[in-house]
Amino acid sequence: VIGSSEDIQEDLDLLNQKRGEIQRILGRRLRMKYCPTLTFLLDKGLKHSMKIHDLLQQVSKNTSS
Repeated sequence: VIGSSEDIQEDLDLLNQKRGEIQRILGRRLRMKYCPTLTFLLDKGLKHSMKIHDLLQQVSKNTSS
């Protein structure tokens, strides 16, 4: 999820509210005896990668000058 902190939290809350419904849908489609319990967590990897990319761009500009 990309957006403001409030948007991210709203989306995460909604996913967790709908977890049971999503799990039932998956359970019907999966060929498993038991459907795993779903847990939705915020992945900060993309935001971290974007920050590192920006920093590297700044360093590249400073060394090119």
